[in-house]
Amino acid sequence: NFYQNFPTFSQVAQELLQWLKNLELQKYFWISHGCDSKTLAKEFEREKLKLPTNYIWIDSGKLVRTFLNTPYWGVDSLCSRFDIIRINPHTVLGDIWTQWILIQKVINISTKKNPIQVFVEFSNQNSISVRQYK
Repeated sequence: NFYQNFPTFSQVAQELLQWLKNLELQKYFWISHGCDSKTLAKEFEREKLKLPTNYIWIDSGKLVRTFLNTPYWGVDSLCSRFDIIRINPHTVLGDIWTQWILIQKVINISTKKNPIQVFVEFSNQNSISVRQYK
């Protein structure tokens, strides 16, 4: 079965939440691609998973316009601009997972000496991939 090996939403969400908890973040952003924030929030609610309180929803277009102050030119360009590792970004399954193809997370980690941004991305076939950059 083609879909057999894909993790459930609950598995992915729980893994992400645990990972975030371990980081002890002060603030972070959820960047959605192919899935709006309301849909994602409803999925978390349906799975009875509580989101951390210190999160902000931003879609990928707003990310580019707000933080880079340029017109939106696409997630692919955004990733290549920042040399971010991507995982199977073009996998399309044609079902509910299409909404979940790639949800990108940009996380701001504030440490006392060294602020680091961590870009976390999900695809439906893989766990977390992280690249840290200053």
